Amino acid sequence: MNRKFKNGLLIFGTVLVLAVCYVGIVSKGYDSKENKQIKQSDIRMESYHGRDVEEIKAHFKQFPDSYDKIIKYKVPVITTSMMTNKKMVKDFCQKFQEEKLCSLDMITFGAEGGMIYHYIHYNGQDLFYYCFGDEINDIVEKYQNLYLFDVPESFFDSFDASKLPEPFQELVLSTDEISDYAEYEKLSSELDHADETERKNSKLKIEGFRISPFRTEKEAKDFLEIYQKND
Repeated sequence: MNRKFKNGLLIFGTVLVLAVCYVGIVSKGYDSKENKQIKQSDIRMESYHGRDVEEIKAHFKQFPDSYDKIIKYKVPVITTSMMTNKKMVKDFCQKFQEEKLCSLDMITFGAEGGMIYHYIHYNGQDLFYYCFGDEINDIVEKYQNLYLFDVPESFFDSFDASKLPEPFQELVLSTDEISDYAEYEKLSSELDHADETERKNSKLKIEGFRISPFRTEKEAKDFLEIYQKND
């Protein structure tokens, strides 16, 4: 089985984007420190372990369907500027590295504000990705590789990235091995610019999630107010 779990650097846009877009994984653990000042809720919903589509959908129906309620749950919630429960993502990556059965739930939001449910299941050999939501068509894909790329400070020109509590990161699922961020960016760009037929026929599949260092919307706003650069 081809699988990589390496450190890497992620570079994105020339303008600050505190957003989710689509793990190199740290092979000896993760150096980033969790912000202990933000207390997360104790409401926990155990992730479903399996690949039955209807069971996965039923699992997500247990979650509340509003932002104000879902952020109180022990599940990674990603918005345009923050992410909750990032440690759960790192724990999933660690289990993947150790080739242990594991699953991960994540919540994002569509253009119209509707919740989008993401479920990643690792069976010890392959990664299975499922995505559901009222604003999108159901997605079911199989991947072999998992990466976590750090965003370099030098990329940001609209704020002082050296003051970030942690770097921005990108969680990446891929059918192909990716040697570094430059290759990832190139492959992603090619897929983004391909027409529907080319994407459908391509053996390469990539899915990514932008990981913010901020745990709350207020934390992100406060950071920008202090460290945003003037043009």
